[in-house]
Amino acid sequence: MNILYSLIGIGNKRLENVAQNKIFTNTLSFVSDDFDNICSLNDSMVDRFCIEILPKIQDNVRCLIIESMNMERILVASNYPNLTELKIFNFNKEIVSRYFTDDLLFQGTSKQHITYLTLINNDKQDKTQNSYTENVYVRIFNLFENLENLSIVRPSISECPPLSLRGLPSTTFCSSTLTKLYANVHYFQDCLFLLDGRLKQLTTFIVYIDCVNNNSLTVSNSGDIPYLKCFSVTYDYTTYQYETEIVPLLRRMYNLKELRFYISIDDRPKYIDGTQLYNDILIHMPRLHT
Repeated sequence: MNILYSLIGIGNKRLENVAQNKIFTNTLSFVSDDFDNICSLNDSMVDRFCIEILPKIQDNVRCLIIESMNMERILVASNYPNLTELKIFNFNKEIVSRYFTDDLLFQGTSKQHITYLTLINNDKQDKTQNSYTENVYVRIFNLFENLENLSIVRPSISECPPLSLRGLPSTTFCSSTLTKLYANVHYFQDCLFLLDGRLKQLTTFIVYIDCVNNNSLTVSNSGDIPYLKCFSVTYDYTTYQYETEIVPLLRRMYNLKELRFYISIDDRPKYIDGTQLYNDILIHMPRLHT
């Protein structure tokens, strides 16, 4: 970014051609890390990029890393015909209601080209997880129809609203293109919803589970999941359902090549040793890398 800012527009054609090389223009980051606080570049720098620099390099740009406050200025500055990846910091519900209700920010077919989307969610947890899922996550998911990789990341200092599918139609959050999903969910049952076949091409699933189970919600935990190759699950709480939840789920994933689970298990008469872990889970995963 500094090379582009310093060399384009100075009147030296040779240096401008060097600066516009794809090496320097494939990925553009409009955020800075100021003592672990992610913020946008200063206004004058963003203005010059939008007015003078971006129109010259728009064909080269494949990835934009932006902060929500300057998202509109940057996205409307050029057409970005080859943009495939978008990463948005300080993302929140207000941004969705303001910019993701129509195609104004994604004119033409650019939104069809975006296959990688990362949202660093700055909203805090609330009691209306289903409403948040419908009004934020589902709306974005439906807007970018060809997503292959979706990451909904929570900042390290706080927790963002989880993906919660309880009571929503089985057609919610369906995709025939998504291959990788990184998200946190409310209940273990939400994890089961996402693995019920609605994401037919999913090969990598990285999930954080926020809360103790909702025992009033019964969801099927049966049927093979042959398409999944990498699975990582982290429980943010102590679970008592090793035999009834974890083991049945993992046995369904017989084609796994990578497995990570970070779980605190309580209320057991003895520790789970390597032999039991092998007999319960690993023996059912012949393709797992060791």
